Amino acid sequence: MPEPDDLSILLPDVPIEIIGADGKAETVTVREFSFIEQMRYGKELARLAEIFRPRPDISEGEAVNFLLDAIADAPDEIAVVVSASVDRTPEWFKGLSGEAGEALVLAWWGINKGFFLRRLARSLLAAIRRGAVSSQP
Repeated sequence: MPEPDDLSILLPDVPIEIIGADGKAETVTVREFSFIEQMRYGKELARLAEIFRPRPDISEGEAVNFLLDAIADAPDEIAVVVSASVDRTPEWFKGLSGEAGEALVLAWWGINKGFFLRRLARSLLAAIRRGAVSSQP
């Protein structure tokens, strides 16, 4: 049995079929952002990180709705980063139907959420060090 390719583990690609604005089905590959892309899209990702900051009163079942409601506060930022992860333009993304856009955002989130979780962990660690948050459970 072949060993998994280290690069495919570090940067997973997920193909997803999308019905474009022209009504035709196409398969796009959703990519995890590389470190350079995280820096390139830092402004948009920082804005989204603030919006995605978890709330303790959100149940796991409500998480998808929370995510989709949250992006309504940053449609331009989400268009930039999601379209970049599939090598398309923000205008292409903005032309998608609600169903196609939602499916693409959820696939993008599934692949790129690690960036936001690492950012949150660093923020919490800094707050604990400042004494702003208790390190006790």
